[in-house]
Amino acid sequence: MTMEWKVLLLLSVLRAASSAVIISEINADNPSIDDQEFIELYNAGSTPVSLQSFTLVLYNGETDPSRAYDVITFGNDDIVQPKGYYVIGSAKVQPTPNKIFSTAENILQNGPDAVALYYGNPADFAVGMAPTTSSLVDVVIYTKYPRPTSLLEALAPGQSIVTEISGTDVSISSCNGIVPIDLSRFKSGNPTPGRVNDCDPPPPTAGPPTLPEPRPVLPPTPAVIISEVNADNVMVDDQEFIELFNLESRDVVLDNFVLVLYDGSTTANAYDVISLTGYVVKPGGYFVVGSRNVRPVPDYILPKGVNILENGPDAVALYYGYLTDYSVGMAPTADKLVDVVIYTKYSSMTSTPLLNILAPSQNIVLEGSEIDPSISRCGGFTPKVLSQFRATTPTPASANSCPTPPATPAPQQTELPVPFPPPALVISEANPEDPPTNGQEFIELYNPESRAISLDYFVLVLYEGSSPTQSCAVIPLIGYFIQPNGYFVIGSRNVQPVPDKALDYGVHIHQGGPEAIALYYGQATDYTVGMAPTSRNLIDVVIFAKASEMSNPTLATMVNVLAPGQNFITKSDAVDSSISRCGGLALRDLSMFKATYTSPARVNDCREVIISTTAALPTSTPTPIQPLPTLRPNVIISEINADNPFADDQEFIELYNQENRAVALDGFVIVLFDGNSMKAYEVIPLRGQTVQANGFFTVGSGKVQPLPDIVLPREEHILQNGPDAVALYYDRSAYQTGMAPTAVNLADAVVYSKYRNKLDTPLASILTTGQRAILERADIPDASISRCGGTIPRVQAMFQTTYPSPSEINDCRVLPTAPPTPARAPPRLVINEVNADNPRFDTMEFVEIYNPGMEKVSLDSVFLVLYNGNNDRAYSAINLSGYEIEPDGYFVVGSSLVVPRPDFALERGKNILQNGEDGVALYFNPSGGDNYYQIPVTANNLIDAVVYSVRFWDGSNAILNTLTPGQQALIEYSQHNAGDVDESISRCTGNDPLRLDQFKLGFVTPGRRNNCTVVPVSNYPGVILSEINVDMPSVDDQEFIELYNTEDYDVILNYFVLVLYDGASSPKAYDVIPLTGQRIPKKGYFVIGTANVQPVPDVILGEGQNILQNGPDAVALYYGSPGDFTIGMDPTSLNLVDVVIYTVYQQLVNTPLTTVLAPGQNTIIESKEAQTTDKSISRCSGLNAKDLSTFQSSAPTPRAPNACSVSQTTDVPTTTTTTPDQTAATIPTTTPIIIINEVNADNPSIDKQEFIELYNTENRAVLLDNFVIVLFEGNVLRKAYGIMSLAGQAVEPHGYFVIGTKNVVPKPNMVLQAGTRILQNGPDAVALYYSDPLTPDLYKLGMNPIARDLVDVVVYTKHPNVTHTPLIDVLAPGSSAVVESGIIDVSVSRCGGFVPRAISQFQATLPSPSRPNDCRPLPTPNLVINEFNADNPKQDKHEFVELYNPNDFRIPLDSVYLIFYDDDHNWAYEIIDLTGREITAKGYFVVGSKRVVPRPDYVIDKSERLLKNREDGIGLYYNPSARYYKLMPVTTEGLIDAVVYSKKVFEGTNVLLNTLTPGQKALHEDSSFNADDVDESLGRCGGVTPRELSNFALTYPTPGARNNCSSKAPKIIINEINVGNPSYDRREFIELYNKESKTVSLDSVSVVLYDGNRDKVYLAIGLEGYSIPPKGYFVIGTEGLRQTPDYQLDRFQNVIQNGEDAVALYYDPGGRYKKGMPVTLDNLIDAVVYSTREWTGSNLILKTLTPGQKPLHESQVHYPGDIDESLSRCRGTDPVTLSQFALSAPTPGKQNNCDDIPDTEEGQTGEKATAAPVTSGGTIAGAVIGFLLAVVIAALVGFYVYRRRLAFPKPVKDDIKVAYRDLGYDDGTDA
Repeated sequence: MTMEWKVLLLLSVLRAASSAVIISEINADNPSIDDQEFIELYNAGSTPVSLQSFTLVLYNGETDPSRAYDVITFGNDDIVQPKGYYVIGSAKVQPTPNKIFSTAENILQNGPDAVALYYGNPADFAVGMAPTTSSLVDVVIYTKYPRPTSLLEALAPGQSIVTEISGTDVSISSCNGIVPIDLSRFKSGNPTPGRVNDCDPPPPTAGPPTLPEPRPVLPPTPAVIISEVNADNVMVDDQEFIELFNLESRDVVLDNFVLVLYDGSTTANAYDVISLTGYVVKPGGYFVVGSRNVRPVPDYILPKGVNILENGPDAVALYYGYLTDYSVGMAPTADKLVDVVIYTKYSSMTSTPLLNILAPSQNIVLEGSEIDPSISRCGGFTPKVLSQFRATTPTPASANSCPTPPATPAPQQTELPVPFPPPALVISEANPEDPPTNGQEFIELYNPESRAISLDYFVLVLYEGSSPTQSCAVIPLIGYFIQPNGYFVIGSRNVQPVPDKALDYGVHIHQGGPEAIALYYGQATDYTVGMAPTSRNLIDVVIFAKASEMSNPTLATMVNVLAPGQNFITKSDAVDSSISRCGGLALRDLSMFKATYTSPARVNDCREVIISTTAALPTSTPTPIQPLPTLRPNVIISEINADNPFADDQEFIELYNQENRAVALDGFVIVLFDGNSMKAYEVIPLRGQTVQANGFFTVGSGKVQPLPDIVLPREEHILQNGPDAVALYYDRSAYQTGMAPTAVNLADAVVYSKYRNKLDTPLASILTTGQRAILERADIPDASISRCGGTIPRVQAMFQTTYPSPSEINDCRVLPTAPPTPARAPPRLVINEVNADNPRFDTMEFVEIYNPGMEKVSLDSVFLVLYNGNNDRAYSAINLSGYEIEPDGYFVVGSSLVVPRPDFALERGKNILQNGEDGVALYFNPSGGDNYYQIPVTANNLIDAVVYSVRFWDGSNAILNTLTPGQQALIEYSQHNAGDVDESISRCTGNDPLRLDQFKLGFVTPGRRNNCTVVPVSNYPGVILSEINVDMPSVDDQEFIELYNTEDYDVILNYFVLVLYDGASSPKAYDVIPLTGQRIPKKGYFVIGTANVQPVPDVILGEGQNILQNGPDAVALYYGSPGDFTIGMDPTSLNLVDVVIYTVYQQLVNTPLTTVLAPGQNTIIESKEAQTTDKSISRCSGLNAKDLSTFQSSAPTPRAPNACSVSQTTDVPTTTTTTPDQTAATIPTTTPIIIINEVNADNPSIDKQEFIELYNTENRAVLLDNFVIVLFEGNVLRKAYGIMSLAGQAVEPHGYFVIGTKNVVPKPNMVLQAGTRILQNGPDAVALYYSDPLTPDLYKLGMNPIARDLVDVVVYTKHPNVTHTPLIDVLAPGSSAVVESGIIDVSVSRCGGFVPRAISQFQATLPSPSRPNDCRPLPTPNLVINEFNADNPKQDKHEFVELYNPNDFRIPLDSVYLIFYDDDHNWAYEIIDLTGREITAKGYFVVGSKRVVPRPDYVIDKSERLLKNREDGIGLYYNPSARYYKLMPVTTEGLIDAVVYSKKVFEGTNVLLNTLTPGQKALHEDSSFNADDVDESLGRCGGVTPRELSNFALTYPTPGARNNCSSKAPKIIINEINVGNPSYDRREFIELYNKESKTVSLDSVSVVLYDGNRDKVYLAIGLEGYSIPPKGYFVIGTEGLRQTPDYQLDRFQNVIQNGEDAVALYYDPGGRYKKGMPVTLDNLIDAVVYSTREWTGSNLILKTLTPGQKPLHESQVHYPGDIDESLSRCRGTDPVTLSQFALSAPTPGKQNNCDDIPDTEEGQTGEKATAAPVTSGGTIAGAVIGFLLAVVIAALVGFYVYRRRLAFPKPVKDDIKVAYRDLGYDDGTDA
């Protein structure tokens, strides 16, 4: 056995040991003297256990907060034997305890207190510690007195305290099982130290034993509340009263209602009890209890005429229970409390113990100062909510006189806002009136939560299928509650068990229907009888009808409104049946319900109802399955172990018997369910087995120890790893593998999973009422899922992950956990590319997700959901938990055949994505499950979505309207390209989620940047231009364009775009008309035109006339993404579908448009007759696209066949063809169209990844034998410096050919031998030549540039200001060089089309060798101007500008410029090009004078006056293609950041301000900021938002370092500190004061505490998120302060060191202070240096923080004994001035107590106060001596009184305490 296994075995033994020891008995109170108290432990295990690692902690529950008052530890010799006891107690206990207490009496307090047993390091537990559940093994919380305690919530939440019966000597004994931390197992019994507990109740002190008669069960509590209380009258209190109000619509008998009046003093006991039995309150009426003088006369007159109610703080409580439970003198209780009002007359007395018990966490109600005030309900009708009461004038027996809100009409009843979100609540069952006369109708609600739920805002509305459909009954549920995992029944009084709420008379659930039962959440007043159905605030609904009513039209109305798209439930009247929820807990889902047998107030009976086939009603209900002969024994699942390390060979299931008797397991069956198939995979019957009393029963592998009671034949993999379930049933029915999960006859169940991303499963909703699976943690070597939180079956919250403990008490210690992570915000992710259709077989489909942020993003709780557009439901859901995306990275989900392989590969190789009409949605759902499969489409938790089709959208609008409302679906047309050319839907114009307009058709690029160049489309629907009308005889107001569809199907025009070209000498597009969302019928027409065209066009253009120019112009029809076409674009033949080039002027027929759009064809002349007769240009002789000869002039026929005549011919002008210039660059007609596609000539640092990429535009492979690349130098020589022959190479159809270095990835087709610097940086050229035959001698090094045989060329440069070179004049006349410049590696890429020698089609992009170009805009560098200094004292020789890079990566400064503007002329007077430099991550870059220290990164030659001092500006620019020059006007082109400033108040023009920083005020570098010759600058202190001048402030210059922003600090000071308290330092604090008249934010403010011995920080407190009110205080302190501090320190004592130390206050945006930092003066606001004894610390703190001053001295003997003192600011508010402090009484959060402080600085900063110097001999000396003697005598008397007060009774102490109030008197209770 290895050492590792030995350690694991030892640990498992220790863990098992700790799980076996529990508290068995405690005795905390004996008659007379408490000298026989003890604690008894019990070892339930089978091996001895050492108590060395156990600790007993005794908690005091009366203090608030509770604290430990004693700790008991054990040694290695303290051992408890198996099944044995171990007693800790007094020496008088018999038999003698194993461990004797050190004290003989009063060991255990009487309560409310706790005894807690822990397992862990004993050093972790100490007297004074707060209660903790960490390492808790067991606990008993007990009391002798009925008082509240916080111990329950801290140690055993949701449980009840154990009461120790007083009188005889009794113990609190474990009698109901051995489950730890379960207080219900304890009861009072006779003491039995060291032996089996005596669990019979102790005998009464006198009288024969009698059993009380069982009390009858009370009916449900009626909705009656307290409405008004009048407790104080003018002069004589003789008109006091209490008013109740009946919320119900029926008479309510007040039997069992009891009013209890409580005195809110320290005793808080009842002083009067009033029974209301025998009285009645009318529906919606009032009931008054009061004095006989009240008018109108009260319903209940109290015999006491005056002073009925005390004045407060007191309470009026309304109970519903038995009168015998309430008596004068009783303690307050919340049990059976219906409503309460806690009130006071005195504003100074607002605290009372009553609040904690009757209305926790609420505030007392003030009765007010009116002449005769009442306390009236004015804010709603929710019981026990004190905030709903107001002080008003009295209105007994009538509506309350509530104040009316100003300027709005007063509502009849003021209602509080409905709290949201609503609690989980569902309709569980409905039983209509079956048969109509049996009176058994009911509605059952179910609470799936593990907490009780108030039904105050729930309303049931019954709709009947009359005409019109309307509500027939409204049932508000105000005042009711539903228990955890419980049922609430509203029904007839004949229903058994009795309903929680009876149906009002006349309200029925009709049998036949159609009828709907709807559950709403809102104000009851919003729902009325007769209202129409509404889905607003609808929570759940059931709609049912008989089969004969299926055609009733009102049924459709109800379904469409309340459950659209669903099927109602067919209700048969053949048997008495219910409609029950059997399919799960999905809300508003009618498929969850079915017809069943009735089961009110219990689990639904979901068996199929047997319906007779005859028309007559059956004589009896079907015989149910034979029940077991006895009630189900109380057996539950206790533990399961489903996963072991290595081989799963120690798996088991453990049951626990809660009963005190042995139980036969006949009828019990364990069923194991698979969470994936939702079927049972194993059934284990338990017949013939028995489990012992309070014992365990184990089923498992034969390797489990001890051996299980049932050993399963399979030793390994008995339990699956999840998500799965173990279910325990009790029924004689046959259970078999393959069965579906059911809750019928389910005794208990546990749903679990080993996987964090698989915790949501439908099993949970069926078996465990909608809760998530429990995680069986894989990070623990071997973990079980154990019951640790209680014994309620089917509640997942009762279980937790533990160490295994088969057949023994569960080991419920808390396992080590990773630190909790804060709730995640939805990640910023977008769907980036979708490929839903591939050529031939759909084997390459994928969805690509993109992370546009700068940080890695986790995909935990992110789901990709695929929706079917036919049924609007999800057909696939993919949980991406466990994955992550890198910053600026991609994540691909797709077929395993996609290359490169997807991050999330789906092994189903084909048809992953449906072809449409469908949707892809991305969700973030951290709190919900992953059960998106088959759910209806939803926008909840939606991140992004794409809705698409591969032809045209004909799907449901539900997907569109839900995911992308108001947008058009995208089209991935499957026939775009011939053969095997694929395409996808790609995001190209932004990263905004839910924006379909940012997508276009693109090349397929999984896992890479999208290629958004125009996709060449070879196939598209057959839509052509049919007719255009461009000129009318008079006004051009009937112009139109007509399209014709040649296909046999309708065509969606989503990718069709009309472009109108101006045919001038430089043709450009003058209008673009996308046809997205339009449809053209098969063999039909589609018209775009003016509103005057008849019939009305399909698309009406905005202008009324002159839509189409008269020529020579063109109408071009394209097929592609609308974003590819823009006004001003050059004409292109790429993706051209059809074109008409026309003119109305015979003399204007020549246009360059024909060369590009219709080569070799002639312009069409509309007609000579068009001047007098309206004519169109109509297609008349064929359907060939792009054939101008098919058009002729004819009469207009919009949306009709063209009026063509055989005799008509197209007017063809005679034109003279000119011969091309022989010197111009021409392409031979046989040349294959190979073009230069991308050039990368410059890389960061070393040029080792340079390349040239060619692209083959043809549909065939091309040999490159006759192609040559020539590299030209364009700077000086203008000669060829490189020749590359491509002989022997080839390029694939539509493929790429790359020539480059070996470092280019992927590897180039042709690798050049030179490793670096292949291409010069420019201005240079790459030229591609072709000649056939090739003449090699023509191309050689040193040759001049020529245009002969030139196929394509790119002229480029790195320098934006050098864009012209003589190379252009020869190779590309009229063009400009392309700038290759960016903040990262960039290429020069073809992005504007495939026209050769068109340099304007190139731009700078990210490199993309061997793949489509990445034509997205290059990222702009995230840089800001951080600080600048434009004016120095005397001569301006230290001026500078500082840039800052807030990113985590370096940024090259290529194409980055600083431009300095003069406001006098609004032009640039200086330009600094930073190309070639870089700025480090989170770093600074300084441009400045050579005299700046440290030396700038960029030194300006000027020795002075770099920056002008007047009204000027500085702009930071980035623009690779722009040219900036001196004297240019101010511009925003390429602007990144800017500042506008002046040395004086800005008096310049507004041009600079309005252009660079619009709407802002100029900065002012005020030279008076610092005195004398101290320099100043303007620094960024408020954030890094560009062009935001408010972020700047006057600062001290810090070039190249973080800005010193202390000048912008708020005017706050340290006002008071208290660092040493008497006894324990539990009331330490630091108080800040705001000197300003406005609220001040404490963002960037830090309080730093220095240790004077080490001159280092020992505590730093950041105050982000806090603020101080005007002239207000902010207290940082411990929890021991009487007033809760604004910032509470973690430890409760000794936080602030006493001595020689300092407190410093800093303001430093972006600064971080941490432990161990040295003392610093930078950014200091204020400081206090102090000691509680003579100063012996380092002088470094003094000299740094408070130079030239003496430290303060908080003398611990300034006040005698336990009187506290602090150091208070009393002589001014100047920062860093210690002389302004004095010793005084502490006043945290209030004005300092500076009374009687001597007006001298002596004694405050030194070690001791000294007397004033003697100036006049004996007279003064005598006076001084007399004065000192009087002080000494007074001090002695005061000290004597102070000490004597400790022995005084409490009332006397309270009186004395008033006298010491101003000195912060400490009564010693902290000790």
